[in-house]
Amino acid sequence: MLRWLLIIFWLLLVSLNVRLFFAPGLQRPVSFYPTYISEELNLKTGKDFFSCTRVNANGELLPDSVLHAMFYYVYVSEKKEVKSVTGQAFRSFWTDSFSAFKYADSLKTMYDVLVYRTAGTAAARFSYRMFMYEPASVVFIMLHEAVHRHKSGVDSKLPYVFEEALCDVMANYYLQQLAKGTADSSWAKKYTWKLEKVYGIINQTTSGLLTKQQGHEAILAITSQSDLFVRDRYEYEINNAYLVRYSTYCRYYFLLKELLIKTGDADTFLKKVLSLKGNESTVHELLKKLLR
Repeated sequence: MLRWLLIIFWLLLVSLNVRLFFAPGLQRPVSFYPTYISEELNLKTGKDFFSCTRVNANGELLPDSVLHAMFYYVYVSEKKEVKSVTGQAFRSFWTDSFSAFKYADSLKTMYDVLVYRTAGTAAARFSYRMFMYEPASVVFIMLHEAVHRHKSGVDSKLPYVFEEALCDVMANYYLQQLAKGTADSSWAKKYTWKLEKVYGIINQTTSGLLTKQQGHEAILAITSQSDLFVRDRYEYEINNAYLVRYSTYCRYYFLLKELLIKTGDADTFLKKVLSLKGNESTVHELLKKLLR
């Protein structure tokens, strides 16, 4: 009996590995992309960017090359408005879930609180949770985190309120480029379409066009048809802390995307945006001028 259980467990691991590293459209093992992103996309990813300490002959990650834990971040907002009360966008607890929930519990009677957990961070290491994501999501995470690292690498002063949106704009753009010329690129278009639908719903909820309950239900209608990464990213109760977190991803996403389309070249666009500095209103005005 034990022997059969071990065989079944091994087969599950193999199926997860195959599912993660090969899929229609990508046509490369995921371990190929860290080097591709830094060398072909000219992004300053720095050392140990999703580096693989152990790979097999096919370039597939071996289980002991990845982290076991999720990463925890706490967002805190006023209850009556979407406004951070901590003086920073979030507080990181790294992999210490106990301290994250303890901190959140100490504040939740006075404020709206979100304990957000994620498998992908700017630490840029693989985690076991990522083995459960679709290949497109793993590459999307790499691309998003690469832009974070590139921003730091060029010492950009762009305010953080624009940074997450910029990372998602670039990740979605690069994903579309990777899909071009393959047998079927529809998966990339559908992937970005789902994410952008969620961005729009969050913006509508933040502005009051949708109630929090309506926004939550609309997001679940999309995430329920999506892979685990998208569910991990968005499936939380919507309160003002949730909107504080996602305002940095969604508020300026479509403005930045419009500028990327107008610029027509990803490298020029990225360099131009990362050169902007000042407070939120100043940079917002500069972006609008670039669109005129």
